[in-house]
Amino acid sequence: MNALFRRLRRRSRSAGQGLVEYALLLALIAIVVVGSLKMLGGATNDKFDQVNCTMEGNEWKTDNGNQNSGKCKSK
Repeated sequence: MNALFRRLRRRSRSAGQGLVEYALLLALIAIVVVGSLKMLGGATNDKFDQVNCTMEGNEWKTDNGNQNSGKCKSK
């Protein structure tokens, strides 16, 4: 009977260890996804603004150097 309890305790420890490893891996993946979305978010938002401006029939202003780039200009 003691051998059975020892075996069960050993199994539960290793199962718990595997669960912690999966949780850490999931947390790492979540951190990478959030970081990449933060980096790409601005560029993606600008592209959506450009598409929206074009679909409304306006002109997307793309002059470089004077801080007026990325503005929707009515025709």
